[in-house]
Amino acid sequence: MKNNASKPASSKESINATSQRTRRVLDDAFKTKVVLATLREDKTLAELASEFDVHPNQISQWRAFFLQNATSVFSGPKEERKEIERLEQERDELHKVISRNAYYYEPKFSDFKLKVMARIDELYTKDPTSGQRKLQANLKKYYGIDVGRRLIRHLMEIMQIAAIYPKPYLSIPDAMNRKFPYLLRNVPITHVNQVWSTDITYIRLKNGFAYLTAVIDWYSRRILSWRLSTTLSTDFCEEAVREAIQKYGWPEVFNTDQGRQYTSKQFTDIFTWEGCPTKLSMDSKGRAYDNIFVERFWRTLKQEDVYIRGYETVMECRQGLKVFMTRYNDVRLHSSLDWNTPSDVYFKRVRLDNVA
Repeated sequence: MKNNASKPASSKESINATSQRTRRVLDDAFKTKVVLATLREDKTLAELASEFDVHPNQISQWRAFFLQNATSVFSGPKEERKEIERLEQERDELHKVISRNAYYYEPKFSDFKLKVMARIDELYTKDPTSGQRKLQANLKKYYGIDVGRRLIRHLMEIMQIAAIYPKPYLSIPDAMNRKFPYLLRNVPITHVNQVWSTDITYIRLKNGFAYLTAVIDWYSRRILSWRLSTTLSTDFCEEAVREAIQKYGWPEVFNTDQGRQYTSKQFTDIFTWEGCPTKLSMDSKGRAYDNIFVERFWRTLKQEDVYIRGYETVMECRQGLKVFMTRYNDVRLHSSLDWNTPSDVYFKRVRLDNVA
């Protein structure tokens, strides 16, 4: 007699079993629990998705909705109910035009993808001009990883990186978000708080990744503020800039790239506060030298700390970065600053000539 109990299920049977699986009903208490876990920022989205058995994109959406509507806790339920009804209506309309399978599709971040992302990060840090073709060739030659350009392009988008190289300045207005011109071409940098800039970089962890943003003073190279986040939102970028302004006042010019976080109304509204003297400057996509000071800092951070430490958790990474930032600002001597520290220069304990 044949034993059918050990017979593996066919692909067709697996698909049918999956399609017949009962859809979970997630109540508000569960969603709140998940969102509060993200706000603690001690686990990556991948870790939270595994813990709660919810897709990372769904967690990000819940978090964004929670933060956007947090003020309704104090303003009463009437407006909140209207917003919920509007969102429910939009959801119903979406269900009419897309299939259930497409709506609940859950891509996974495999160990292999995380490994490829870690290698891409190393290669890109060494050579930020690396595009998909060069990365594909280097991955195969030096790490024995043979992957297609489509996967590399997808992972680069997640990591928020793109090949940078000198090219003519192009200012292409966006219909959704306002863009600002680049104001720093051929401008000598002669004093602190003349120019600040910010950017985002990918930080690899053992079971996922996080995003780091920092605000740097161009003249002194001092890191004025920073934030680590498990989600690529505008919130943590805004928080870092607000902290720098509260601690050190306004710069004359604030420079960013044209990423959606920086062109969003939420971010640009910071510079519409009453009495704000700061001019916004945005470099064009792909320019190698418009935000070079932040790019140099990312390379230093990863080569002298992240790659060596091999952080495993968000909490461990945050604690380690705090130590590194202090060492970078107050202890590490910079050859470009005549062997002084950024804090020495920023707080005018020394005087430099022709730094930038």
